Amino acid sequence: MKKARHFALAAATIALTLAVLYRFESQVNVAAAGLLLVTVVTVCSVLWGSGPGLLAALIGVTGLNYFFIPPVHTFSIAGTENWIALIVFACCALIVGQLSARAQDRAEQLEEQQAKEKILQDELQAAMREATQAELLRRSESLKSALLDAVTHDIRTPLTSMKAAVTSLLASRETAVPQSHELLSIINEECDRLNHLVEEASEMARLDAGEIELHFAPTPVEEIIQEALAHMKSSLGSRTVDVRVIPGLPRVEADAERTKDILVNLIDNANLYSPKDEPIVISAELAGDSVTISVADRGPGIDDFEQGMIFDKFYRGKDQRYLVRGTGMGLPIAKAIVAAHKGTISVTSQLGHGSVFSFTLPVARGVEA
Repeated sequence: MKKARHFALAAATIALTLAVLYRFESQVNVAAAGLLLVTVVTVCSVLWGSGPGLLAALIGVTGLNYFFIPPVHTFSIAGTENWIALIVFACCALIVGQLSARAQDRAEQLEEQQAKEKILQDELQAAMREATQAELLRRSESLKSALLDAVTHDIRTPLTSMKAAVTSLLASRETAVPQSHELLSIINEECDRLNHLVEEASEMARLDAGEIELHFAPTPVEEIIQEALAHMKSSLGSRTVDVRVIPGLPRVEADAERTKDILVNLIDNANLYSPKDEPIVISAELAGDSVTISVADRGPGIDDFEQGMIFDKFYRGKDQRYLVRGTGMGLPIAKAIVAAHKGTISVTSQLGHGSVFSFTLPVARGVEA
């Protein structure tokens, strides 16, 4: 459609030029008419390309012959000089038109190439900026991890000494005063709590820096659950734990110790936020190429807004942060370990009815259950 319009414009332009020349034919000779027509053919070639320019040249040659070369108003040509004039005009029109069209095409190609080079340059600059930002982020994370590691080391050293001294005093028979024993017990518990905080901070720093090496092996899901429950035995006390594992589950490709840590964090979270007389349900089922392990509680639940932030570092629920002990690092640690296993972790919750935390682990290939 666009090309047809260009041909029509070229034909109309050269026809209008012939009409104007014919209006003043008594004042215009063949040479002047030919020069003007060559100029118009050149303009058509530059504006609309070689095809429309060629059409304009053919119309111009025909019009010059009909209106200006004797005998006029006929297509016959009298005299050798008139033949030469017509041939020269035709050659000039065609050559100039083609050269102009080629120059225009070359200019368009050059402009297109420059546009492509600019796009490529912009993409390269954007990639360089992203690479620079990624490198700065990596260095920032590395520096943060190193700083956190140094701080946790400095905290752990006096804590170890305090713990040893308090443990020794508690074991001593000379500590007979009930008040002293109670105070020492509090100090002992708080030392344990601070040690746990330091361990979690150090663990989070190493996970962020990618400094923790995982040892993957085909692992039975039942074994992961049993190990986690054994670890949580004293904390759970008399609470009922209902384990529901689908029979015949395949083994998962996982680091047994780290996946136990994921489940321990989720069980501990459910234990802290659920009433003591409510059970915790641990389930496992096959979902495509993964096994989904879930921990369900009957706690207060989490609103929709907080569900989007529950796995952020140091985040704790706005209604529970002052009522339940914790550091806000258990779930982020669990999320980082799950991500290292190429799995996903999520939560579904309803206020007043409890929460279900679920994570996936890939099925071990070529291994029977």
